[in-house]
Amino acid sequence: GYGSRELRVETISCWLARLVIVNKHYSHRFVNNSYLHLGIFSGRELVGVMQWGYALNPNSGARVVTGTQNREYMELNRLWLHDCMPRNSESRAISYALKLIRQLYPQVQWVQSFADERCGCLGVVYQASNFDYVGSHESIFYELDGEWYHEICRNAIKRGGQRGE
Repeated sequence: GYGSRELRVETISCWLARLVIVNKHYSHRFVNNSYLHLGIFSGRELVGVMQWGYALNPNSGARVVTGTQNREYMELNRLWLHDCMPRNSESRAISYALKLIRQLYPQVQWVQSFADERCGCLGVVYQASNFDYVGSHESIFYELDGEWYHEICRNAIKRGGQRGE
């Protein structure tokens, strides 16, 4: 891992990352195609989780950076950090994660993430992490039984998938 005793990032199991995301992240949903699961630790206590992996459409990387192959980029799919952590902990954790990604996945040339403007997230953490803002896009969401689903879920159901997959 990378970091210091007060804030460190290291790999954790997929099941632990999913458990924390489902219970603590505002969306209560993990990303199925994430493949790097990082725990954020303060001392020995797990205080946060990051899920890194492909975008929802893995081939979309080539539209962001021309010529990019699937394994040449990663997306920060989920980030949760306990509110007890001090200011700037998110950007420090992202910095440590990027160092770890360079070590574990040297073929990765760039990373991306999205801020969910529906809940007031304007990408401040990503801006503080020196990410480039490349614009916004509109997505369609559907409400069913009090739950909100992205349009991609509707398409999965049409293909025979289960609700919310």
